[in-house]
Amino acid sequence: MSYVVRSFAASCGLALAIFPGQTLLAQQVQNSQPANNEPRSDNDPSKGFFAEVDLGVRYDSAVAINQLDVVTREEDEALLARVRIGYEATLTEDTELTVSYGLTQTTYEEFSEFDLQTHTLAAQASHDLGGARAGVSYRYIYARLDGDGLLNIHRVAPYVSGFVAKGIYMRGELLYRDSDFVDQVERDNEALGGGVDLYWFTDKNKRYISVGYDYRAVDAVDDQFDFNGHAVQVRFSQKFPLGSDEAQLRAGYRYQLRDHTSITPQIGVEREDNRHRASVGVEFPLNDWLGLTARYSYFDFGSNLETVDYSQSLVDLTLASRF
Repeated sequence: MSYVVRSFAASCGLALAIFPGQTLLAQQVQNSQPANNEPRSDNDPSKGFFAEVDLGVRYDSAVAINQLDVVTREEDEALLARVRIGYEATLTEDTELTVSYGLTQTTYEEFSEFDLQTHTLAAQASHDLGGARAGVSYRYIYARLDGDGLLNIHRVAPYVSGFVAKGIYMRGELLYRDSDFVDQVERDNEALGGGVDLYWFTDKNKRYISVGYDYRAVDAVDDQFDFNGHAVQVRFSQKFPLGSDEAQLRAGYRYQLRDHTSITPQIGVEREDNRHRASVGVEFPLNDWLGLTARYSYFDFGSNLETVDYSQSLVDLTLASRF
């Protein structure tokens, strides 16, 4: 743990010196999936260039690479880092465009072969329809594992969002995703799907509860990796006073059923995964440009394929800034 703590302290010192900005509500750096679908507080973001920096440490009870079904069942500590730069622009009175590039790095103390780096190019265009907002997002993600190429992902998602009643916000999207693995061509796949999230705001918009559902149909080169995925999730967020500012409590639960449609050779039957994910975190503003997030996440990945049946706990402590 000493290596991680020393590296974290040095990195934070550099960040404080170089990256002034507004408070960023930190996110889990390792996650390469698109950001959550929470509604913006308004539809007029600050225009121009922006940058975000996250630095943190993690305790991982069971180091794993889920994309490859590789699990160590061994614990380790990691250093987390994330940088994102981008540009927001108004193309017309009702049309907005955001483009960005992000780099994330997870560096383990012992299991260096699980060091994960992701590069993400993203673009999103949206148009105000009056009572709703429609748009399309594109993401290209390139992931590297221990310095070697792992995975290329192209993701396109048209969506529509808006308030359907007082205090109730809804967002729905369709999805096309193409995933290409560098050394395991049999796992290459295409996915079609969609989802919807519903948010209920109370306490003068300081609190919300959301429920959501999404569906994925994954078609891989090797039929054993084909599956239909159904997921439901519930999230809660509450802002509360902290000195002259506000902190935020977030909690969530997600259940996904992955019903594989072909026989898995190792077990001689169709594989079925039941994945439970729960998390709770608190985001504290330290000053006008720096925030601290403490987060606990628990994963219970149940499967009739024993090699991927396991549980995992993550404890993250992250400093974040935005400008």
